Amino acid sequence: MTTDTRTREPERRFMLDGGDGGLRAVIAEGGARLISLTMPDGQGGRVDVVHGTRGHDPVTAGCTVDIHAGTICGRYANRIAGARCPIDGHMVVLAANEGATSLHGGPEGFGQRRWRGGTLPGGSLSCGALSCGAGFRLESPAGDQGFPGRLAVEAVYRLAGMRLSLEITAITDAPTVVNLSQHVYWNLAGSGTITGHDLAIAAAYYLAVDAALLPVGAPQPVAGTRFDFQAPRRLDRSVDHNFCRTAGRGPLQAVARLSDPGSGRAMTLFTTEPGLQVYTADHFHAGLAGADGPLRRHGGVALEPQAFPNSPNRPDFPSTLLRPGMVYRHDIAWDFSGPPLMSRP
Repeated sequence: MTTDTRTREPERRFMLDGGDGGLRAVIAEGGARLISLTMPDGQGGRVDVVHGTRGHDPVTAGCTVDIHAGTICGRYANRIAGARCPIDGHMVVLAANEGATSLHGGPEGFGQRRWRGGTLPGGSLSCGALSCGAGFRLESPAGDQGFPGRLAVEAVYRLAGMRLSLEITAITDAPTVVNLSQHVYWNLAGSGTITGHDLAIAAAYYLAVDAALLPVGAPQPVAGTRFDFQAPRRLDRSVDHNFCRTAGRGPLQAVARLSDPGSGRAMTLFTTEPGLQVYTADHFHAGLAGADGPLRRHGGVALEPQAFPNSPNRPDFPSTLLRPGMVYRHDIAWDFSGPPLMSRP
């Protein structure tokens, strides 16, 4: 594994090209981020369904962009309350970056790091109907943002036809907590907002949150609430909550289906993790930079498969503890094949 760096040297970018009838992905070393994902628009052109992920490099970008957009967040995606947590009876103090909270790994999380990228051994970036991919590596030293243990991480993106997948693995030399996720914002229309999109989630429970967006109490039933996405539901209200996957952590399974009835485009999200954070980009506003100008509120939706927020402080939540000799693995896939969702109920 290569050593982690915050260097300002120009980043490299990699295109995975599925041909005229397939997806095309551009992935960059800054944050190992997905910059764009285009697909045929049915009229001889292509539409980019990734939103808010600019040509900017989050390693060097200022506060006028969303530095998490499209990146792999870590060491701990989402929030840890009080920027501290117990590990083997010892209270670990982390770097806070959202008031007293540690968010997405702290002020210098993995999304703001220069990963080292390259094509897969023997692979090609132009794959046609075959699978192709690019791998990214990062080393996080012991004590990085307060997290114990040296963590070695590898992320591999693969593209085949209308499906993009991501495999994230990590190992440590000391007990630590790990929760890695991809923070891409989707807009299947390619422009405007996602308030006309429909979303279905295989989750019967969600986590209510306090003013700091930290979970309160046990998972609550979604039935009878505006968080019931068990059948397709219009994304016409703000959401920034974690949904508890019905199947829990386990083999790769479909957890969500996003659809834009206006364009007929749809995407199925697969994950191995127990939770899904849904965020409707409420913070996007004219002061944030976008590909074609200022970003718009609700211009995209982040569907972030991950462990539950604040799990290191909640022994009742699925564990995020990683020990030496163990391998952390999170598989994600985004599939754009198949028919769109039916009309919402």
